[in-house]
Amino acid sequence: MQISVRVAAATDLAVLQELFLASRRQTYTWMAGDTFHLADLEQQTRGETMLVAEDARGAIAGFVSIWDADHFIHHLYVDRGRHRMG
Repeated sequence: MQISVRVAAATDLAVLQELFLASRRQTYTWMAGDTFHLADLEQQTRGETMLVAEDARGAIAGFVSIWDADHFIHHLYVDRGRHRMG
């Protein structure tokens, strides 16, 4: 599978919000699912550089957000259907 990485665009926001929300609800099972909201992505990544990984069809497979000041990867999420695919 070919994946390319690019800077996230404003048009990616809805897909990234859904990925972020679904991933957190699936992973943080000790927390109530209604604790998480679509708006959390914008709040938690404000001021960060966001890159998206997309497949050859242009579908978003995941994303990373980086706090540039400290060269710190703050968030890294991969669509659950893309896990273990290399």
